[in-house]
Amino acid sequence: MIRTSPLRPGSSWRSRCLPIWQRLRQLAAEMGYQVNPLVSALMANLKKSRISKFKPMLGLIHCHPDPESRRNSPHYQALTHGISEQADSLGYRLTEFWLEAGGMSDRRLNQILDARGISGLILGPSFSSGREIDFEWEKFSVVAIGYSTYLPDVHRACSHQLHAITVTMSELQRLGYQRIGLAMCRHIDNRVDHNYKAGFLLMQDMIPQRSRIPILWMDRILDESLFNEWFEKHQPDVIVTTHLQIQEWLAGRNLSIPGDIGFAHLDTPDTEGGISGINQRWYMLGTTAIDIIVGMLQRNERGKSPCSRTVMIEGEWIPGSTVRRVAPAGNFRKKLPAAAAHR
Repeated sequence: MIRTSPLRPGSSWRSRCLPIWQRLRQLAAEMGYQVNPLVSALMANLKKSRISKFKPMLGLIHCHPDPESRRNSPHYQALTHGISEQADSLGYRLTEFWLEAGGMSDRRLNQILDARGISGLILGPSFSSGREIDFEWEKFSVVAIGYSTYLPDVHRACSHQLHAITVTMSELQRLGYQRIGLAMCRHIDNRVDHNYKAGFLLMQDMIPQRSRIPILWMDRILDESLFNEWFEKHQPDVIVTTHLQIQEWLAGRNLSIPGDIGFAHLDTPDTEGGISGINQRWYMLGTTAIDIIVGMLQRNERGKSPCSRTVMIEGEWIPGSTVRRVAPAGNFRKKLPAAAAHR
């Protein structure tokens, strides 16, 4: 309890209240009370006579050598749309930087970000896996999208690619496909931390040995002759891939889709029902990355995290028109993993 004395002649309210305020702060500290920064920020804004038009800036960094081709990608468009819309809704502006274009170096971009006062960074997917970025990370709050940028101890927003392939194979098995073949460039699997390979081999372990087809791994440049050799030898009845060009190869073999063979894409750019496969929800991936980085800025978290977190976005199976029912399901499958069976 704080006792006060009557106001003496000639003394001001300020001189009388200051000791009381100091005493209150001391008692609050002893009781472990801490100022809530969000409430303080709210009260400060309520006192303003007009709304501030200032918006702090966030940086979206692309590690890609060809900005034009990147901008034409439907995945990039959905991702940046989600990032920019969510940033704007939370009171932030977004500026994009292309790290591997126009002679931009890590050091130069670090200087630009520092000069502009940009402390929140979103690292977009890298063109090649294992890309390292040399920044003064202690100055920035950072979230990475996907696994392709090599930067340990940072928070990430990722598509759940392991579920993407297990759900795909589960749906194909439900339709009656038995000989499921995975054809892919190896660097694609490297960029997703080998989740495609892991999920495919997991699902293969659940089917009879006679129905298992080895993965076709190609180099960065797609190899049609290698694909034809693999196709002739193993005779898959459906192809799972991330490469639309394989559709053209199948057409070149006079095979109709889905009449003669099925085709499923693990990251289908066609969400309107044309190409069967997984919609990895790139828009949601972008909004999630912004939610993570804004939370870090509000908590004043900078640099690498002592315990990094990864938020995974579930994909959505698109039935499409490039697969069909070929036989009653369930006559050859063993029990599916729970992750795939729930779809």
